[in-house]
Amino acid sequence: MSYKTGKSGNPVGRPRGKLQRSLTREAIIREWGSLEKFFDHVVTEAKGGCQDAMRFILSRVEAPLKQRSTPIELEVKGDSAKEFTSGVLSAVSNAEIAPDEAASLLNAINQGSQLEKLEDMEAQLRRLLEAKNG
Repeated sequence: MSYKTGKSGNPVGRPRGKLQRSLTREAIIREWGSLEKFFDHVVTEAKGGCQDAMRFILSRVEAPLKQRSTPIELEVKGDSAKEFTSGVLSAVSNAEIAPDEAASLLNAINQGSQLEKLEDMEAQLRRLLEAKNG
C-alpha cells in the first residue's frame, strides 16, 4: 500500500462530532472563559433538574459499578483437590454456579493444593534431615 502526500491514512476520517479531549477542553475555555465557569453552569443545570447535566456529573464523580460476587453454597463430596474440582465442574455444567465463579473456586483449589504439596515436601525434608543427623 503506498501513501500519497496530503492524503489521510484513514480515508473515512474521524467520525463527525467526535473531538479530541484537548480540543474539547479548549473549546469549553473559549466559550465559557474557564473550565470552572463551565462546571458551575453544569452544576446549576443539574440542580435545576437537567438529566443530561446530572448524568455528566455522575459520570465524572461515581466510579462505574463492578460486578460483585455473592457467597455460594456448594456441596462437594470428598476432601481431595480432585474431588473438589470435579464438584465445581459438575456445578457449572448443571448451571448451579457461573463459569467466572467456578474459575475463582478452581483457582483457590489449585492454590490450596500447591500449599499442601509444599507442606508435604517440608515435612519430608525434615524427616530426611532428622534421619541424616540422627
